[in-house]
Amino acid sequence: MTTNASAQPGIDIRRYWDILVSRWRLVIAIALLGLLAAGAYLFIVPPTYTAVTTLSVYPLTTERYAPNRNIGNLVDMDAEAVMASSFTVAEVAAESTDGGWTAAELRGGTTAVAGAGSTTLTIRVVGPSEALARTGAAAMAEAYLQMRSDEAADSIDSIVESDRERINEHRQQLTDALERLAAAEPGSTAAAEAAADQQILNLQISSLLTRISSLEGIDTTGGIILNPASMTAITVKPPRTTTLATGLAGGLLLGIIAAFVTHSRRKVVRSGYDLSRALEVETLGKLPTIGGGGVGASAGVEHSDVERAAGGDEALATAAQRLLRQAALRDARTITIVVDAEESAAADLVDRLAREMGDIDAPVAVVSRPGERPTSRAAYVLLPITAAATHAERLRALRVSDVAVLVPKLGETRLAEVRALGRESEQMGAPLIGVLLLAAESRGKRG
Repeated sequence: MTTNASAQPGIDIRRYWDILVSRWRLVIAIALLGLLAAGAYLFIVPPTYTAVTTLSVYPLTTERYAPNRNIGNLVDMDAEAVMASSFTVAEVAAESTDGGWTAAELRGGTTAVAGAGSTTLTIRVVGPSEALARTGAAAMAEAYLQMRSDEAADSIDSIVESDRERINEHRQQLTDALERLAAAEPGSTAAAEAAADQQILNLQISSLLTRISSLEGIDTTGGIILNPASMTAITVKPPRTTTLATGLAGGLLLGIIAAFVTHSRRKVVRSGYDLSRALEVETLGKLPTIGGGGVGASAGVEHSDVERAAGGDEALATAAQRLLRQAALRDARTITIVVDAEESAAADLVDRLAREMGDIDAPVAVVSRPGERPTSRAAYVLLPITAAATHAERLRALRVSDVAVLVPKLGETRLAEVRALGRESEQMGAPLIGVLLLAAESRGKRG
């Protein structure tokens, strides 16, 4: 036996391609099934829409833009993110959606993320439709900013009101201290105490007035919406295009895998690579069908088959050259040709092969049965035998031969029979030196 080791990488690549081409219907079918599965998934799973709005949160201070100060240090953004996605804000936001959202639904579909090292806040709302998602995101952003502003204003008003009450109390105490100072003798202890109380009360009143002025100067604006929900892109899950593309790609991958798996389990010869793997012999060539025209057609060949017959003659000549080379390498003279065809077609094919070999090298004789002597002196003797011959007939032919050549029919000859013939030829001392492939007959011809 001979192997074509030097061309093995190219053969492997071509083999894989031939497998895919031969099983293209299976690959396409499974790819379409993957696409249909992705479509069914999109139909069964309800889509969700995510709207996004981005806010800039203002620090509540009178020195918001003071130099040499990082504005991000003035706001606890983690706490602000918790507040922005709270149920309290969701209740206020739900009231502005006119029944489109409930507070619980809005709270469950909202997430808030604070920007790292900045005062930006991103609010995402997931809804059953694009319109509801945008409405929910806009309502949550506005409700958060409004609540933040209202809470700051209420807190400032409460502190200012408390400070004003304390100022009124201090003023009453100051009036009492002034009356005690006027009634006391100058230089007395009572006069000194009254003067000290007056100074302390003046300082306290001045301090409270300064704080009230500072609080009233605070801007209670909670922030500003940088990117409104109505202007940002909507994210859809599951994404239609990506899901369909994934289903198609997954189906295509499974189809390719299935093509290789089913090809490895084939029971008939589909290409020369099947035989290269099973027998490890060289493919001498590939011929058109020998039935009803083409190679082996008799004088009555139809005009429609003339072009195919010419191509078959060229392929047969190439096969004859390769067969002579293999026979010369083994110093073989008697060659059994096992053809998977009817006896007349097999004999006709071998006769044509003998003529081609004789034109190239030396006279070739064809005998019909083992032990028959050629009618003329020949350098090579070809012994045709059909695959349908009995086991004893095949063994008898192989026993008197030096080597054997197998001629299976693509799409029809069973791999088990090929392997059996390979074992028989080895056992009888006539190893296989090559394979000549025959194209399968069309349905019309077989009919």
